[in-house]
Amino acid sequence: MQIVPAVLTDQLSDAEAALVAYRSLSRVIHVDVMDGSLTTAQTLLPTDWPLTTDYSLSWHLMVAEPEQYVDDCL
Repeated sequence: MQIVPAVLTDQLSDAEAALVAYRSLSRVIHVDVMDGSLTTAQTLLPTDWPLTTDYSLSWHLMVAEPEQYVDDCL
């Protein structure tokens, strides 16, 4: 079993703090992406995330047109 920490935020500073905090817990981080179309909330988009080689990011796209974000998630 693997427990993967998740990040759900609309603030870059919160995302960066979470990456630092989770560094010792996991090499995989789950990122929730909401663009306000399927949910009332919005979060950072894949292009807003800090570039990192320390983690493997698992993207959860809660958006109306996920195909728009695929290349950015890769």
